[in-house]
Amino acid sequence: MDLGFDVGSGKEGYAVLDSTCNQVAGAITKNPCTDPLFSCSPPPIKIVQLHLFGQNYACRPDSRSGRCSTANTDVQFCCRNDGN
Repeated sequence: MDLGFDVGSGKEGYAVLDSTCNQVAGAITKNPCTDPLFSCSPPPIKIVQLHLFGQNYACRPDSRSGRCSTANTDVQFCCRNDGN
């Protein structure tokens, strides 16, 4: 997931990419924690869950996340379906 690129008007864009770097969802919002696509932790606030296609994905930083050159973006978090 690429986090928080500035789209103007005080909003940020969040791109959700699949394992082949295709964008499958996204949000443009002032606060990702109020967007139904995400759940956040208590302070210090971090995106900890992605809700997509009826599934919940646990999100965490991943040192192997890399870069999606086809989407021209760095991946800051990886979200995995933990089965619930």
